[in-house]
Amino acid sequence: MSVQSAWRRTRTGCTPGPLRGTAVAIEALLAAFFWFRLTPFDAALEVVWLIRALAVPALIISALMVTWDRPGYLWTAGVVYAVWARVGFWVEVAGPVEWRTPIEPSALNSRK
Repeated sequence: MSVQSAWRRTRTGCTPGPLRGTAVAIEALLAAFFWFRLTPFDAALEVVWLIRALAVPALIISALMVTWDRPGYLWTAGVVYAVWARVGFWVEVAGPVEWRTPIEPSALNSRK
């Protein structure tokens, strides 16, 4: 298949196979990761960087879809996933937020 015929296929509305394959692979890895999070959480944090890194190809595919004039509901998912990955990276890896610790009752009592 030539580059021109592949370009023509993308312009006519048929999603090329590599885009579909990448989307299915990302969804399968996300489903496996969320299932893996049911195990002890420390083990899931060891592979969280892989799930966050999948935002890069998702963002590239979203950029391609924007240039191919796809509807917003198709390319928005990659952008939302990249934002989710960035926030998740910040919360769990770069600047760990201790939101999983129990609530201190004395911190909730603002009246004295």
